[in-house]
Amino acid sequence: MGRSSIGLDIGSRAVSVAEVTPSGGKTLLTRFGRTLLPPGAVEHGEVQDPIAVASTITTLFKKLGLTGRSVHLGISNRRVVVRVIELPAMSKDDLENAIRFQAQDHIPIPLDEAVLDFEVLDEVQRPDGNVQHVLVVAAERGTIQPALAAVQHAKLDAATLELSAYPLMRVFGSKDASGAEAIVDIGAGVTNIVVASGRNIRFTRILPAFGGDEFTRAVSDALGVSRDDAETLKRRASALLRTRDISHARVRAHSSTRPTRSMPNDELLTDDSGSVEHDTHTNGSTPASQIEAAADAIEPALDRFVTEVRGSLDFYTSQPDAADLERVILTGGGSLMGGILERLSASLGVSVQQGNPFDRVPLGKINVSPQEMSVAEPFIGLAVGLALAGVNG
Repeated sequence: MGRSSIGLDIGSRAVSVAEVTPSGGKTLLTRFGRTLLPPGAVEHGEVQDPIAVASTITTLFKKLGLTGRSVHLGISNRRVVVRVIELPAMSKDDLENAIRFQAQDHIPIPLDEAVLDFEVLDEVQRPDGNVQHVLVVAAERGTIQPALAAVQHAKLDAATLELSAYPLMRVFGSKDASGAEAIVDIGAGVTNIVVASGRNIRFTRILPAFGGDEFTRAVSDALGVSRDDAETLKRRASALLRTRDISHARVRAHSSTRPTRSMPNDELLTDDSGSVEHDTHTNGSTPASQIEAAADAIEPALDRFVTEVRGSLDFYTSQPDAADLERVILTGGGSLMGGILERLSASLGVSVQQGNPFDRVPLGKINVSPQEMSVAEPFIGLAVGLALAGVNG
């Protein structure tokens, strides 16, 4: 058995961890878990309270029995800028200089305040000379430092820090896809959209203020209830939205045949002993009229979300040399909102399905039930993809 690798996903509402281990020519998922953060510790993917985040990480590591000190960390928030730029074909050294020279024309962040990285996506032959499409990522140092501080306070070392698009592609992308596929990761405060083809990123966009919390906020504002009450109502309205006879459902046949899930409670911890913990919310008796009203409040937010995703994917498909979009994969807690899969499928006209990280990385010797795996699927994909960075190079 090879050396294990740990992925750490610091989300807006929770911290998720996954440990993968090479064994017998395969990579196995040997531990995973998720625990909620204190309110306000992270906002829209940006760490606001490194000490609180560190405490949550430490608690999660102890519960899972993780002893590794090196982690692979992801980043995605409103102060991360991603651009694809076109440059004449040149050597890597010359390209780095050219990007730094031209970055200010494409990146709305002062270069002395930014951390830059880039990857060549492809090289295209043109009559007047070859050109390279280059993915440029810029992040404000001020948004990276608090996340790294949280890791350090937890007495861990960040082996890598990468744009969340890469681990998402790593765990959900299809190596043999003939066209393009989109991965839409709907977190609590941030949504990531990644278009990949042949395990190479072709396009990525961050929706920095749109995630599952937007649906909660819609209920809270419309019904005048607290956030906690709105969260409970959202979960119950989700089931109603899934069963409503909406016009978007006419192309339901395009959607995945994977059984739909209800929105679970928020906390899941699983280690090699197979123990699982869930937080428990007492829903009590909620009038049907209130659930109907919550569903009515969520529907416009659902439509806005679908419009945002459709606009991003339309932008990709309008680019020269863009491969045809074949399917969309949903992940993240927000992907469980009732109606979201059907509406996206109706709007895009392609297959839309829930992603399953267990398809890419099977379980090791962990005593986990199929129901527990189903609960975990939407939440741990990013952490699993981050962990794979330590075993896939």
